[in-house]
Amino acid sequence: MSVNLLGLLQDQLGNVLVDQASSFLGENASGVSKAVSGILPGLLGSLVSKGSTQSGAAGILDMIAKGGHDGSALSNLSGLFSGGSSTTSLLKTGSQLIGGLMNDQQSNSMIDMISGFAGIKKSSSSSLMSMLAPMLLGVLGKQVKSRDMNASSLMNFLGSQAEHASSAMPSELAGLRGVFGLSEASKARGGANANAHVEKRQHASGHTATRTSTAAKKEEKKKGGFMKILLPLLLLLGLLGLGYWLLTGKSPKEGAKRTAGTVVETTKGAGNAIADGAGKAVDATKGAAGTVTDAAKGAAGTVADGASKAVDATKGAAGTVVDATKDAAGKVADGASKAVDATKNAAQAGLSKIKFTPGSAGDQLSKLGASGTASSTIRFKNMGFEEKSARFTGAAKAEMDNLVSVLKAYPDYKLDIEEYTGKKTLATLRAKAIKTYFTKNGIDGSRIKAMGKGEGAGSGTVAKVYK
Repeated sequence: MSVNLLGLLQDQLGNVLVDQASSFLGENASGVSKAVSGILPGLLGSLVSKGSTQSGAAGILDMIAKGGHDGSALSNLSGLFSGGSSTTSLLKTGSQLIGGLMNDQQSNSMIDMISGFAGIKKSSSSSLMSMLAPMLLGVLGKQVKSRDMNASSLMNFLGSQAEHASSAMPSELAGLRGVFGLSEASKARGGANANAHVEKRQHASGHTATRTSTAAKKEEKKKGGFMKILLPLLLLLGLLGLGYWLLTGKSPKEGAKRTAGTVVETTKGAGNAIADGAGKAVDATKGAAGTVTDAAKGAAGTVADGASKAVDATKGAAGTVVDATKDAAGKVADGASKAVDATKNAAQAGLSKIKFTPGSAGDQLSKLGASGTASSTIRFKNMGFEEKSARFTGAAKAEMDNLVSVLKAYPDYKLDIEEYTGKKTLATLRAKAIKTYFTKNGIDGSRIKAMGKGEGAGSGTVAKVYK
C-alpha cells in the first residue's frame, strides 16, 4: 500500500487550521473546513501534475531543498494560522510555492471553484491555499528525506498519489481533476496490464514450441524402431546356419541356401500379407478421404452459413453502436449545457453575498443582468487611477472585483470600455488596464473592447453594455 500524503497531513493538522484560520479570515468554521477538503487534494493534484516529468520532479526537489520543507513546521502549529508575523511569512512562502506549482489559469480556476464550493471570499480561498501549500510540501519533503529520493524516484512516488488526490476530491469540485490531469493515472495501470498480457502470450508460445519439439522426437523414435527388429533377425539367421553345420556336417553354404529359401518363402508370405494389408489400407484411406471430403463440404456449408449470419449480426451491432454513439453525444451535449447553466446559477447566487455600493458600476451591471436588459450604458463611479498612471487605486480594485463577479454571472454581456480622463495616450493605457484586469481574472477577452478617448467628449470611465 502506497503512502497517502493527504492522510499524513490531515492527521497532523487536526482542527487547528480551521479553528485559527476561520477567525483570522473572518469566515465561519464550516466554510473553512469545506474549503480545506477541496484545497488539499487540489494542491496534491498540482504536485502530481508538475512531478509527472523528470524536469518537473527535479524542480520540486529544488523547492524542498531551498525552502527547507522537511515537515518541521508541523511540529509547532500554535498561532501559525491566527495572524501576526508567522502567518504573514507563511502566506508569502505559500504564494511563492503556488506560483511554482501552477500557472495563473490553474490557480485562478482553483480559487474560483473553492470560493463557490465553500461559500467563502475569493481572498480567503487564496489565503487558505497559501497556508496549506507549505504544509503539504513539508510532508512530502519528509518522505523525500527518509527515502533518499532523486528526481526519478520522486516522479514515481508522486504518480502513486494521483489516485489519493482524485478519490479525496469532493464531487462538486470534479472540474479540478481535469485542471491537474488526475484522470491520466488510470492509463498507467492499463499499460501495466497490457504488458502482463504480452508476457502471458509469450509464455504460451514457448509452451507450444516445447510440445512441437516433443512430437518430433516421438516421430524420430518410430523411424528407428524398424532397425531394432532387423538387426536381431539377421543375427538369428547366422546362428541357424552355424547350428546346421555342426549337426549335419554339411557346408554352412547349403544350410544357408535352405535357410535362405525358408526366409524367402517367409518373406514372400509376409510380402503378400503386407500387400494385402496395404490394399486394404488404400481402400480404407479412399473411404476415409471420401468421408473427409463430405465432412469438409458440410463444414464449408456450415461456415458459409455462419459467416453470413455473422455479417448480419455485425451489421446489426454496427447500427446499434451508431445509435448508442448518437445518444451518448446528445447526452454529453445536454450535460455540458446543464454544467454551463449550473455555473451561471452559482455565480448569480454568489452576487447576493456582495455588498455593492449604490450606483457603482457593479451595482448598475448587476441590476441590468437581473432585469434581463439587452443594452445600456454605465459609468464607473468608483474607478480611480494613481496620478498620471494606469495603476488602480485600492477602491478601484474592489470595484473591478465586483464587476468580474457580475460578468461571470451574466456571460452574455459584452462591454465597450471608453476612458475619457487625461490625454488620449494615457486614456488608452487606462482602458487597456481595465480589460487586462478582466481577462486575468477569467473573463474572455473577446467580450471586452478598450478605447481611450482622452478629454473633451466626456470624463471618467464609461462602458457600453450589450449582448
